[in-house]
Amino acid sequence: MNTRNADSQAQVIGGVDTHRTTHHVVTLNSMGLVLGDKEFPATTAGYRGLREWMSSFGVSPPAPTGPG
Repeated sequence: MNTRNADSQAQVIGGVDTHRTTHHVVTLNSMGLVLGDKEFPATTAGYRGLREWMSSFGVSPPAPTGPG
């Protein structure tokens, strides 16, 4: 049985805080409840893990960007 209610699945929002050596990712539902929070290395393997992790919440990972 799936214990999540329909409202918590209605919209999942992901955000990425990019840094030189790491990227910190969070996913929230539409009520602001944190569904997940994780840090990944800023490497090819880290980007792959970030994409897979965000996808597990049904969120399409954003294209990499940086400051500037």
